[in-house]
Amino acid sequence: RRGRPRAADRPGRRWRRGHEADCADGRVLPPEDRELVRLVLQLLPERHRGILCLRYLEEMPVEEVARLLGVPPRSAARRQRRAERAFAMLYKAVG
Repeated sequence: RRGRPRAADRPGRRWRRGHEADCADGRVLPPEDRELVRLVLQLLPERHRGILCLRYLEEMPVEEVARLLGVPPRSAARRQRRAERAFAMLYKAVG
């Protein structure tokens, strides 16, 4: 892949598979919360899961996600908001 290095290759990455997931405020998610997040991500439709993974796990900016999806940045941001709402609803229902 050209351009920006993958999130796993960049210094200071907060989340790594197999490692503890850090919250934005420095707290570490307990194992049961990490499992719940993984479960909710698996339950989401691919269009929601994909954009959330690109934005939060791969730490891509909206502009890069938009380029990958072939849509304008505002459309990518709108898709992200919809995905976040779907994630929140599922998280509350499952958790």
